[in-house]
Amino acid sequence: AMSPILYLILVLVLLAFIPVLVVRGARFNARNTSWANLRFDFDGALGEAYRIMLLYPILVVLTLYLAFPFLDRATQRFGITGHSLGKARMKFQSGIGPFYAAFFAAFIIALIGVAAFMGASWDFFLMTADPYSSQIPSSDMMVGLFTGYIFLIIAMVFAGVLYTALIRNHIFASMHLGDANHGFKSTISVFGLLGITVTNFLMIVCSLGFLLPWAQVRIHRYLANNTFIVPNGTLDDFVGDMVADGN
Repeated sequence: AMSPILYLILVLVLLAFIPVLVVRGARFNARNTSWANLRFDFDGALGEAYRIMLLYPILVVLTLYLAFPFLDRATQRFGITGHSLGKARMKFQSGIGPFYAAFFAAFIIALIGVAAFMGASWDFFLMTADPYSSQIPSSDMMVGLFTGYIFLIIAMVFAGVLYTALIRNHIFASMHLGDANHGFKSTISVFGLLGITVTNFLMIVCSLGFLLPWAQVRIHRYLANNTFIVPNGTLDDFVGDMVADGN
């Protein structure tokens, strides 16, 4: 068996390489993406990647996830401002307020789901909490436990979709490109994204995974159809540099 010390060393080595892989992957994807014969590029600083991916998560854990909006905003800023189209750089300006608004909205829904779960399955947990009890859970207790899990799953999925929709729309509204400050816009709706997420999941499960490619195309089409650029003047002024494809 692997010793705990060796296991810890391997985990630390893996963590040390994650920011490197993320930055190199982002650079590869950017340099192999183009628009109007101009290539994108990514030059995010590796030191910033280490700070965001290794230090911010520690802060999030120490604050019982109350600092998660700061992590999310820093991650979005790093990814966006590290990109450029030709010589035109991407910009991102946002306060922390919208991130906390989306976070607490999702948190309240998740909390309601937890409360519903505990309320529906309370009798079951009371019985199982007694180590000396020989009582067998009744059918009503099992139904309550199952119902509680359904409530919890629905609430967690809805909370995740709500946060994703609110944050994505805000992020695109906070992005600009180049000196002309061309804008962007995202118009996804919470219930539109929720409907696609749920139906995709059901189709993947019912098809034993065979419809996964169909589901991926479906979600990407929805996101693309609700993503727009808001030009601030002409789009013919972009100038590019020669950049390598990356390996």
